[in-house]
Amino acid sequence: MLHNLGLERNLRIAGAAVYSGGFIGERIEYSSAMTLNDPKGVLMNDKLAVILASGDPRVLEMGLMYARNAAKQGWMSDVKVFLFGPSETQVATDPALREMVEAVIGEGLIPVACKYCSDKYLVSELLDELGCAIEYVGAPISDAIKAGYVPMVW
Repeated sequence: MLHNLGLERNLRIAGAAVYSGGFIGERIEYSSAMTLNDPKGVLMNDKLAVILASGDPRVLEMGLMYARNAAKQGWMSDVKVFLFGPSETQVATDPALREMVEAVIGEGLIPVACKYCSDKYLVSELLDELGCAIEYVGAPISDAIKAGYVPMVW
């Protein structure tokens, strides 16, 4: 049986070392970015980076709805929202998506739109008026991942 072999696995979860073999009495180390909130005791990260990159309004609707509810319902301890590429044009020009972004902002989340993309697509002013932050997002997305945010790309 495996538990008699004393095997141990070294896993990497969101940048923190976790030692787990799933055996009774085995030592598990985790960072403050992880919680034991799964009923089966599985380590899960509770910080989320929602990256909206699709140009499909149906996909963006689902991503915005999830981000809003994750914050509103407390499903995650911290949620960041990034707009990247084709999503920026859709969000800037689609009235239904603009309304959803306003709801996301109403939950205290400020979407960060990629300055390069929004300038390229000529929608920076519209996104700024909507309440989005306009920044180059390569470093902020990378920093969020390094800080333990799980990227969820829509």
